Amino acid sequence: MKPECKVLLKAFESISSIQSKYDEDFPEMLSYMYLVLKGYWRVNDDGETEEVKRPPFTTISLLKVMRAITEKVRNGTTIEEIISEKELCGDVEEV
Repeated sequence: MKPECKVLLKAFESISSIQSKYDEDFPEMLSYMYLVLKGYWRVNDDGETEEVKRPPFTTISLLKVMRAITEKVRNGTTIEEIISEKELCGDVEEV
């Protein structure tokens, strides 16, 4: 399972502005932000999170990828380098 690069970049930028990538729960927050930006969940006016549609992958598989991405970032790899490598993320072609 590979997250879409453009959504991953937006998620990383969003979460990095409010939380340090060195925080213990950063991978979970990155996964959550990715899902919100991708449209699988949204936060309604009451502040509650509601499901919009089911993702085509499990949350566990997404979390594993986000943990690997977080580990690379903590070791000095930039999110832009990860996206350029397409090792951990890859955009699907739109038809």
